[in-house]
Amino acid sequence: MKIAAIVWNSHAEALARAAEAQDWLHLRLFPAKSLEDNAEKLAEAMVELAGADCVFLYRSTEAFWEEIEPRLKEIGASVPIVCLSYDPSLWGLSNARAELVQDAHRYVTYGGAQNVANMLKSFAREFGGPEFASLNVPPPAPVPWEGLWHPDMPTGNGARRHFACLADYLAWYAGHCWGRPLAAGPWVGILLGRHFWVNEALEVEQRLIHDLESLGLRVIPIFTNTIKDDGLGNKGALGWLREVFLSADAPKLSAVVKLVSFFLGQTRSGSGNQEPGGGAAAHP
Repeated sequence: MKIAAIVWNSHAEALARAAEAQDWLHLRLFPAKSLEDNAEKLAEAMVELAGADCVFLYRSTEAFWEEIEPRLKEIGASVPIVCLSYDPSLWGLSNARAELVQDAHRYVTYGGAQNVANMLKSFAREFGGPEFASLNVPPPAPVPWEGLWHPDMPTGNGARRHFACLADYLAWYAGHCWGRPLAAGPWVGILLGRHFWVNEALEVEQRLIHDLESLGLRVIPIFTNTIKDDGLGNKGALGWLREVFLSADAPKLSAVVKLVSFFLGQTRSGSGNQEPGGGAAAHP
């Protein structure tokens, strides 16, 4: 089955990684940034979308979207389209069942390779014909909105990929520091985006943490969905930062490194810059 997609750049890596594990899938993926000011690549994308069994779009703010919208509507006359965006008013190019589109949004919002893979499976079951009709497609699975993470924490074989509270992290970290020069070093807080944690794209953060520790600094890295959303149940960057870094049991921090590109303290109903994709910020 062939799926063609144009997606916001921060979703492209997760989509590509999820597709690699599906031997039935041929994915033609076009990150939105690759289409800006590139007429030849844009024309190639339109050909691929027109010849696909299903089209998946994550619409963002690049100028080319207005340019290709008439062509996308033509393609939608014969090809199923699932179109998402951080702004629901831009979902209008979708011609699939509303329930399928809503589920796709939940898969993407929760994030992670498994949820994205299950979204692709849902497209196959819906549009791939009889051979995919019996495909098992688990529903969107919630993933923590915030937590603490360290590249050296135990993972695999069912081990957790995060700590849910500061006390658990500090209990583990004491053993991590034992007998090392950093055991008595200053503390540094690190605020990183949930999108990169959930999609396991943390090379920058891992290098930073190890470099800080090599200088004798102790670290408390927290991840969060930047914008508070009561409907989703996430606390937002400012709320989680206060809960961890300013708690009565928290070590005194000498510095905080902010690796998210949006202002703290926003809500979905508030004004100002909103974080597209349920927490997907541009990687620094």
